[in-house]
Amino acid sequence: MQGMMRLSALTTALCGVLVLGGCNIQTDEASPASGTELESGEAAQELTLCGTTCPAGHHVTSQTCNPAACGGSCSSAYSYNQVTCAPNTETFSQCGGPCPSGWQATEWGCSSACADFCNGIYVNQTTCTRGCDPRAGTYGRKTLYTSAESEYAYRSGWCGIGTIYPAMCHEGTYYYSQSLETRGCLRAGSNGTCQDPDAVWRVTCRSSVQCVYDCDGNCVQTHCS
Repeated sequence: MQGMMRLSALTTALCGVLVLGGCNIQTDEASPASGTELESGEAAQELTLCGTTCPAGHHVTSQTCNPAACGGSCSSAYSYNQVTCAPNTETFSQCGGPCPSGWQATEWGCSSACADFCNGIYVNQTTCTRGCDPRAGTYGRKTLYTSAESEYAYRSGWCGIGTIYPAMCHEGTYYYSQSLETRGCLRAGSNGTCQDPDAVWRVTCRSSVQCVYDCDGNCVQTHCS
């Protein structure tokens, strides 16, 4: 019975003080702050753009000079101001090099799509094949935003891992450190103010948690016990 009481007290402390779990918790990798964020868009597709480079996740498949669409002039056989871009796949051939991070160069050649000059010696095209990120299997850190409701009496310990409390495993996640991101009063306490010990606040912690890199370079959150 004494052991159960200690466990119950610890759970209450982790809920109210550390804002980690068991008290209407919400966890997300995205920041709760307002503002412009990157969102998933439409599926990648081939693009034709003025300029000499492609957006992230795409590679140059052909280069040309197009004064009518992109301005300028074609003063040289090797000048270009327009590129066609295609999304990166497991294996692709691009004009120029080197391959983007996560891909390895496996073949080199010359393509008239990349220049108007191929004589069997000149190299202007690289074939890239998906490789394993060199960090694969190693530990890293990622950010989670953890929100919960907590009584004002626990305010001195809100988001206290790494400062008041050591790094720890809690409910399957290993937390290195935390910082207070946002807080707001939800309900006044017994005396009618938000500063009453039993007043309820909504607290969001910015937490640094353990993860392991996979071959794609993504740091996947680990599970601890």
